[in-house]
Amino acid sequence: MENTKLFVYGTLKKGFSNHSIIQKTTYVGDFISIDKFDLSGYGFPKIYPNDQGKRIKGEIYDLYEQDFISTDMLEGNGSFYRREIRKFQRNNEIIEAWVYIILQPGSSIEVPGNIIDWDYNLTENSFYI
Repeated sequence: MENTKLFVYGTLKKGFSNHSIIQKTTYVGDFISIDKFDLSGYGFPKIYPNDQGKRIKGEIYDLYEQDFISTDMLEGNGSFYRREIRKFQRNNEIIEAWVYIILQPGSSIEVPGNIIDWDYNLTENSFYI
């Protein structure tokens, strides 16, 4: 595997429940997807490609190859999610990174604005954008 960058948009982000899995990796920065997606799921986000959807805001980390064993297990790579290479942008910088895409999306969630920036409110047990 040549590319060891991972774009995270949900519970793997800094400050969320699964960040400990990648906390010892190198934070590259906040990026926005070039491609558009729809969002589904409550409690944790699931994205899937949709040309009529919205861009996703998230964080990119530089992982070691062995770190992908843990993230693939968490995300159910190949059975629940599929890890794909996509392009992401920060200002004029565009880089490729892996991202987890849901294999069987549920109904999409309407999100205001042009960019999906997922967050989760543990107190209210609900997500917010």
